Amino acid sequence: MERYEANGLGILILFGGGLALAKGLEEAGLIQLLGNVLAQIAPDNLFY
Repeated sequence: MERYEANGLGILILFGGGLALAKGLEEAGLIQLLGNVLAQIAPDNLFY
């Protein structure tokens, strides 16, 4: 693990993992489902 931290690869791997997770969730349709659920339970005006 030290070799990843020494040259910043840890951050790059973490970022890449996040992108891969987001792509998988999007392809599975979970992003759309989560958006719909949040839109239903959120108040009409979030800044009010």
